[in-house]
Amino acid sequence: MEYDLSYFSTMKRTFRLLMAPAALYSALWGWSMAASAEPLVTNREPVAGEVNYYPQHGDIVNVNPPGFVWLPEEEASIYALQCSHGEDFSTIEYEVSGLFLNVHCPAYLFEPGEWYWRYTFTDKFGYKAEWSRIRAFTIPADAIPFPQPSMDSLISALPEGRPKLLLRPENVKKYADDLMTDHAELWSGFITHVNEMMQTPVVAEEPPSYPDGRRRTREKVDIDLWRANRKIVTEAVDHAANLAMAFLLTGEERYGKRAREWILAVVSWPADGTTCYRYNDECAMPILSRISRAYTWAYYALSEQDREKIIATMAKRGEEVFLHLYERSRHTVRPYESHNNRAWHFLGETAIAFMNDIPRAKLWLWYAMDIFFNVYPVWSDDDGGWHEGVAYWNSYMRRITWWLEIMRIGFGIDGYQKPFFNQTGDFPFYLNPPGTARAGFGDGSDVHDARINAPLMRFLARKMGRTDWMWYASKSSPELLPDKPTYEDLFLAMFPDVPVEIPMEKPQSKIFHGVGIASLHSNLLIPEKDVHFLFKSSPFGTQSHGFNAQNSFELTVHGSPILIWSGHRDWHGSPHHVNWMWETFSDNSITVNGEGQQRKHHLSAAGNIVCEYLSDVIDYVAGDASAAYEDRINKFVRHVLFIKPDTFILVDDLEAPEPSTFQFHLHSNERFQAENQYEITATGGANGVRIAFASPADVIIRQTSGCDPVSVGWEKEQWHLQVETKEKVRQGSFVTFMRAYPKQFGMSLVVNHATVDGKDIHGIALDNMKLGLVLNPDRTNYAVGGIQTDAAILLIMERIFPVEEVEIFGVDLTRLQVVEREVFQSENRGNYLARWNDIREELLKIKPQSP
Repeated sequence: MEYDLSYFSTMKRTFRLLMAPAALYSALWGWSMAASAEPLVTNREPVAGEVNYYPQHGDIVNVNPPGFVWLPEEEASIYALQCSHGEDFSTIEYEVSGLFLNVHCPAYLFEPGEWYWRYTFTDKFGYKAEWSRIRAFTIPADAIPFPQPSMDSLISALPEGRPKLLLRPENVKKYADDLMTDHAELWSGFITHVNEMMQTPVVAEEPPSYPDGRRRTREKVDIDLWRANRKIVTEAVDHAANLAMAFLLTGEERYGKRAREWILAVVSWPADGTTCYRYNDECAMPILSRISRAYTWAYYALSEQDREKIIATMAKRGEEVFLHLYERSRHTVRPYESHNNRAWHFLGETAIAFMNDIPRAKLWLWYAMDIFFNVYPVWSDDDGGWHEGVAYWNSYMRRITWWLEIMRIGFGIDGYQKPFFNQTGDFPFYLNPPGTARAGFGDGSDVHDARINAPLMRFLARKMGRTDWMWYASKSSPELLPDKPTYEDLFLAMFPDVPVEIPMEKPQSKIFHGVGIASLHSNLLIPEKDVHFLFKSSPFGTQSHGFNAQNSFELTVHGSPILIWSGHRDWHGSPHHVNWMWETFSDNSITVNGEGQQRKHHLSAAGNIVCEYLSDVIDYVAGDASAAYEDRINKFVRHVLFIKPDTFILVDDLEAPEPSTFQFHLHSNERFQAENQYEITATGGANGVRIAFASPADVIIRQTSGCDPVSVGWEKEQWHLQVETKEKVRQGSFVTFMRAYPKQFGMSLVVNHATVDGKDIHGIALDNMKLGLVLNPDRTNYAVGGIQTDAAILLIMERIFPVEEVEIFGVDLTRLQVVEREVFQSENRGNYLARWNDIREELLKIKPQSP
């Protein structure tokens, strides 16, 4: 199949028109203006904040074709890409040139099998560089077909007339008839709502400016104005869009007339004024998307003069956002900015609505498509997590779903084929189960009730055919008729339902590797009986709204948050946000000499989940946060062992460059009861956690309350416990036992410690179980009781009730011998669980998992 390059030549001319002056190249990209006869592809590694090469060498991709991504070259004017079945590139199966971005997704399917790719560039003087290093990748036969259509096919797919967004001219009548027939009550509610909107006075005056002409992040008066202006704009554009939809579906001129008044009022505000993207992006983005919708839905209620005014304003607004993304942010190179990940698809909406009205609309559309097919989503991988947390996941998923529907209806593109979308509903499922009011890490997640997720989860369940997500939605909140239905509610009602099925086979725990979050449960489907340990060690660092420190955790017992991250965001960048929440001490993590992870709120303050084992008996996860501390610490690996259903062991392996003190931080909504380091209790409502610091043997315990600086308007008191090593050491460890329990039952916890042959051995006695923990950081062979092994961590669990049973779990071992029987032996180190049941006298081998 031949690849159509006609658009690329057009695009090449377009970009040259944009960037023709030599000085503009330098201004946009920092390119050197000196001529170079031999430009070179640097094959450099990405710096912090940049994308990485994709596919990386050796990748097995899951979509066909993959979106190719490379790092920009300082001297590049245009790029070329080649793909071949052979590493010597003697035959070129795919080739494209004239690319101005550092990304490209082909327009047709590749043959499954092994492939190789490389790229080059030509500088502004016409000199061509040598090819980049060659990277191999494999397309399996079952890879999801996902080519990026050519520009010509996109344009030809759009309807000639209006509307162009979410509805096509040929299906408007059927859509209206179906609503009035099959959803009569919802339709009636919508008409009642828009009739109320008819009475709202049109806001003709531009929203006010900041006192000093620009927003001061730390000043509450400016934040209040920023929020007030956003509310003014959102209400205005929502009036315009809803009235425009009422006109489109009913044909009643009164709705069209009122929609026109709202549209013209909004576009009369200066495009470079208080609602422009630079001044207040939360005003600019709703205008970009909703006025585009209102324009295409109320098109035939507008005069030619009206349209000219709207087009002129939206051309300026669209170009501002395009240049912000393309020039200033360079989104295909540095996509890790929160708001930009909405702005690009709002720009795409504007491009479609004003296709053939605004000359630059084709360029905007192609840019949006390049982003979607090549660098979206940025805060996750195919596991479906979201670095910014559940609250922001909800916000951004609600917005991207409209773009996905616009692509489906306008172009026949099923964006839900991206593997991310088939997993992403699991993110709130595990982190924010039905009935819970706290959603784990990230801004806003401390007050995010699972009921908020229900409408979105219901929609995703219908789109993806996921009965487990529908169960989540139904369990979290029943589907009720909205009090004031909008056009969004009308669209959501039109998707076919899926049955509600209890997901009995769903794994209790899940690790979202791309965002470094482990969600470990004892009873996922019954939160009031569940013990939930949530752990973070993220390669995304602490940037954007995912601010929490690496190797931090939260613990929820039977629906009650017990150990939490502390503080509450009053506004982004406030004194409290920056100087409390962004500090490591505000999380359940570790500081050294009173100092936390070195670059707060930064992508380089990163961690990684480096080892894991999930089972019905024990969950184990290890996070390495060493890099986040830079020169303050050489090593911080936190090992978490969750002995189900309610017991935890944390082993913190610490090493500093010089003798130091280490501080272990804990936070709760209620005061800690701390008798000594072995008898600490944290409570929340009717539930609690007993905590014992088994090592080191002598610590200093301090408890405080409140936050400094305070969260403005947040009156809730929180308590903070710091457990500090008394002596300065270079190497050390915290060994911490925790057991969750309902307060009315009470619980016992007794710990002891011994050193045998240089190995630290800890014992813990519970009312129904005895535990033995052996730490062997050197990974040498040793014997304890009837066990011989080289495990770095060995856990022996002797259960007394309800069944007498011994379970043995080894971390990072090559051999395990129990009572002279070789249970496990391997050349590769891994994790292993074995059970010895005294009643059946049978050793049960459990499948090993590699780290």
